[in-house]
Amino acid sequence: MELYSEIARKIKDNKALIAITGGGGKTTLMENLALYLKSKGLSVLITTTTKVESPIYHDYKVDYVYSDESVLSHDVKKQESVFYANKSYDTKKWISPRLEVIIALSKLYDVVLYEADGSRSLPLKIHTERDPVVLNSSDIVIGVMGVWALGHKAYEMCFGDGSGRIIDKSYLDEYLCSEEGLSKSMEKAKEKIFVFNGGENASEHDKYTLASCKKPSNIISYLASARRDEIYATF
Repeated sequence: MELYSEIARKIKDNKALIAITGGGGKTTLMENLALYLKSKGLSVLITTTTKVESPIYHDYKVDYVYSDESVLSHDVKKQESVFYANKSYDTKKWISPRLEVIIALSKLYDVVLYEADGSRSLPLKIHTERDPVVLNSSDIVIGVMGVWALGHKAYEMCFGDGSGRIIDKSYLDEYLCSEEGLSKSMEKAKEKIFVFNGGENASEHDKYTLASCKKPSNIISYLASARRDEIYATF
């Protein structure tokens, strides 16, 4: 089963504002989902409500890049993708535009994809009171977690957790349902998805752990590969 076609099925009337949160493959998922939606004839905008890697250093595989509000004058076309964020003093990171601009752009594009938090490239993220920045009008929220964190200590794999706890079933029972864990801010969306990324390398024990741990009942979960566009299990 293909991950991106499965996510696309949850988009109603080819129109959606989609937040991507968590860690362990958010950017890969975002840019590949954008490519898939573009291939289906949709116009797609990639942006952020926090920070993303600068397009100078990272190829988002888009047709156009904007760093200011001239993006509002762009002649939006079907089967086209655009990246938009603001430059910052940190040349390696671009930052969120004004949120009202993102809302305005969501009316111009078929689909707007945005990263709603950062995890410093770690596979898990404990959120603070400031994040994730999920817009109230979001249609879909996708929480991403890297499967390769399983069996390791939290301080090695989870941004925001400096403890020596092992990331196992007991840990995930708390993390996936916690107010500061992967499900944070998902209540704002009509469709809620967990993507356990890195499934191509998951062991049978990993699969059992993910299948048996506690998860919010209203969130569909996929063991998948954002890189290979594959789903290995649905929970």
